[in-house]
Amino acid sequence: MDYGDLAEQVGQRRDRPIVVVANAGTTFTEAVDDLRRIRRLLDDLAIPAARRFLLVDAALAGIPLALLDPADRPGFDIADGADCVVVSGHKFLATPMPCAAVIVKNSTRGRAPMVSYTGALDATIASSRNGHAALAIWYALTVLGRDGLAARAEQCRDLAAYTQHRLTALEWPAWRRPHAMTVTLTTPPQPIRSRWGLADHHGRSHIVCAPGTRRADLDALLTALAAHHHGVPSADPPPTGPRPATNGRLPRQFRRNPSGTRR
Repeated sequence: MDYGDLAEQVGQRRDRPIVVVANAGTTFTEAVDDLRRIRRLLDDLAIPAARRFLLVDAALAGIPLALLDPADRPGFDIADGADCVVVSGHKFLATPMPCAAVIVKNSTRGRAPMVSYTGALDATIASSRNGHAALAIWYALTVLGRDGLAARAEQCRDLAAYTQHRLTALEWPAWRRPHAMTVTLTTPPQPIRSRWGLADHHGRSHIVCAPGTRRADLDALLTALAAHHHGVPSADPPPTGPRPATNGRLPRQFRRNPSGTRR
């Protein structure tokens, strides 16, 4: 976020309600807007709490970031001033269906309108929710627990660091933000992009080392990049496992071996 531009835009509209949508992990680079700085900016412009609403889109990175020491990560959650945080279930938690959890303050939820045909407060965006999705999120959180989620996040970051290191060794330009599981790189040629499902945005692609990503698949992609870099036709077979940018499925993530430990 351009904080200077935000201050200018808000300053021109100080008499109006202000809604700020911040990112905690953008889609392409996993960049994180600093909500603490945004809150200070609104305080400096004397925007009262009753006329501001800070929503944070933390679809992929929200849970991994929340498991870090607050002193070591950018501010993005309720304690940092957010009124609402949205976290996906199908990205980091790997639920088998697309879904999300919307976390709001009690004071905000208390202003929700009464829905006549249910006789209850409307606590959802569309006045309804998928019960199976809620169950899948509960199951993921219960089975993994805080320690399991932290271990999963660390594994994802380790894979991302490994991928960036290998790309750098190949002299293929690549970047990675602090605490990110996403590696941004100069876009490979079309045959490699098509084969591995890599996006292309203004000359950049990204590899998301989300849960379920295997080092063997990353090595196969890196081998293809190395072959192209050195002008050698790649004879590697097509990947048989999840592509680097694809989330793992819930059953595979929660499989246990006879000793009872996760694998």
